[in-house]
Amino acid sequence: MLTLNSLPWLAASPAPLLGPRDLQIWIIPCGADNGDPEALLPLLSGAEHARADRLLAPGHRAAYIRAHAGLRLILAAPLATPPARLEFQQGPQGKPAVAGALEFNLTTSGELALVALRWGQAVGIDCERPTANRNLLGIGRRLFAPGEMARLLAASEAERPALFLRFWTALEAGVKLDGGGLFQPVATGGPPPDIIHFEPQPGYVAALASRETPPLAAWTARRLLFPG
Repeated sequence: MLTLNSLPWLAASPAPLLGPRDLQIWIIPCGADNGDPEALLPLLSGAEHARADRLLAPGHRAAYIRAHAGLRLILAAPLATPPARLEFQQGPQGKPAVAGALEFNLTTSGELALVALRWGQAVGIDCERPTANRNLLGIGRRLFAPGEMARLLAASEAERPALFLRFWTALEAGVKLDGGGLFQPVATGGPPPDIIHFEPQPGYVAALASRETPPLAAWTARRLLFPG
């Protein structure tokens, strides 16, 4: 049976300082019980407003607003900039970035968003929950390393979905580290990233990719709750 690390999520008010060697992981609950999304709209840019308004599926617009307003609130403290005034750029492969040395990454899954940030070292993060009717072996044959595929084939039917999610989140986090896509060439030169798995909440699997990563016990884990 696979086991996952757990993190002690603490409510963050005010936001904790981000030291030069710190790694912060934030969880943003994006469901209906975490604040009014309409009250968060003033934090978003015009482009983010437009993106939110194109999301027509029930709950998707509200979850997008909570995730992206939350990201702005999280980044505002270390950047000493009001959240609505943050300007995002794109890296060479399209990864969202801000001016300066602060590195961050956002992932969303269902009613959950995670943000990882640290100074001077790129981070990639991915979070998934099991979904029915996925062709696990077909996807694995296309994207997983031979050793991972061998383990997936050897796993029992009961264990295979959890093992698949572990491999999938590791792959996604590693890709998001530099901002490339799953089918784009992987950046070479330099050591491979550390991949650390954890359980953000029951039913979800998350992976963080970075280099010179502090041990999980030294991470700062915070939960962002909106007023109202």
